[in-house]
Amino acid sequence: LSDEYLGRVFINCLAGLEYHLTLVLDDFHLCESMAILSFLEELISHPPRNFQLILISRKDPGLPLADLRYRNEILEVRAGDLLFDSYEIRAFAENLIDDFPKDAVVGIKEFTEGWAAGLRLLVLGLKEDKEAVDSHLYDGGLSEKMTVLLRKLLGTFPAHLRELLYTAALLDTFSKDLLNHIYDQKHREDVDELIQRLEVSNMFIIPLDDTHSQ
Repeated sequence: LSDEYLGRVFINCLAGLEYHLTLVLDDFHLCESMAILSFLEELISHPPRNFQLILISRKDPGLPLADLRYRNEILEVRAGDLLFDSYEIRAFAENLIDDFPKDAVVGIKEFTEGWAAGLRLLVLGLKEDKEAVDSHLYDGGLSEKMTVLLRKLLGTFPAHLRELLYTAALLDTFSKDLLNHIYDQKHREDVDELIQRLEVSNMFIIPLDDTHSQ
């Protein structure tokens, strides 16, 4: 069966659904299969009304993007769209810090270039030690500043929790059950303590479901 034929069969199946379906393909820059690209090209050439395709990629996929742009059938979110502007930086920081200094927005934007990961790390640093972070806001390179901040934040964790955190950082996602499986019985209380501390301090993790089980 050809990729185009499979695409048409899939389209007909989607069209018969009574609900809206969104297909999300992450890390699509890793896709090197011409069969998958041909299948998706057929799919986006005749998309059902109840279907939406989201591709997350570090480079443009090998699909007819120019045709989609011409037909106004594509919404592109580029790197520049992901950067926080001054208003968003201020709103984000004030949500985490009660007495956030408003005059720090310009320095923070220059320091992080608006990237969410750097902004989150810096705001957490300000929350832990405003004077120490503020005094280093403009000296040294970006990577050096981030390293200093990360060490300072990790230094607030006891040694036994830092060891668990380093291991958990190797995983794309983790859950309490997964960490309990990795560590032996005597560390299970440490796993509970680590997850609780990360949630309370709003550090490093983002829940993937409503129950916060992952």
